[in-house]
Amino acid sequence: MKSPVLIELVRQLGDSVHELDLIDDVELYEEIVFAVGHQHSTPDFHERAAPHLDDAEALVRERLGKGWFAERSVPAPQAWYSATGRIGKLVLREETNDLPIGEKPAGALWTSSFLPDGRSAWAFGEASAYPELSRSLFTLHFDVQDVRRFQIATPEDYRELVMRYPRPMANGRALVDWLAAAADLDAVRLTAAGLVFAQGVRMQTTHGMAQLRGWDAESTAWLNRPPGLRIGIREDSR
Repeated sequence: MKSPVLIELVRQLGDSVHELDLIDDVELYEEIVFAVGHQHSTPDFHERAAPHLDDAEALVRERLGKGWFAERSVPAPQAWYSATGRIGKLVLREETNDLPIGEKPAGALWTSSFLPDGRSAWAFGEASAYPELSRSLFTLHFDVQDVRRFQIATPEDYRELVMRYPRPMANGRALVDWLAAAADLDAVRLTAAGLVFAQGVRMQTTHGMAQLRGWDAESTAWLNRPPGLRIGIREDSR
């Protein structure tokens, strides 16, 4: 089965998928975010069998293991958009509805990594998601070695997170119990590879059907305050 983001990405790239090393990291990430955006414009945005894409998938997987995409920790500093630049106490909430918020930790602190050109990986979504707000871009510095982290780069990673901290729902869905996860983890990061291969993919668990939805960018959800947090402002970016 191929992920919906991968299917759209390969369609966009066309013959360029055979020359991925000629596409720089920022341009390729832009293509990924654009592919994610197709979830709002096509009813066929779900994982499905597509054996004709096997070779293309292998090429994408190889490329996403290089350069900016190869980072396996939570890179410091992180990029954070805020109207105030102040971070209070993080209070996770057990909110669940029919929107993708069920797969996202309500009340978490959300950051993204900086792209090689200095922009936030969330920059492409900021204007469309919050058009009425004027938020500045801040840098979050923290003690990387002290972060208890979990990384989602594959559908199996998200399934493992659900299995570790299951929250079964009456409708047959299985979510992450984010409050339970916060006892062990400070940060959960969705990598760019995770965005391509894991978002939108349904995975069966013993607690129900798990599906990561709604993250929409390379990003880190902080379940606890980053250890050694220091905040700086990026005056050149909004």
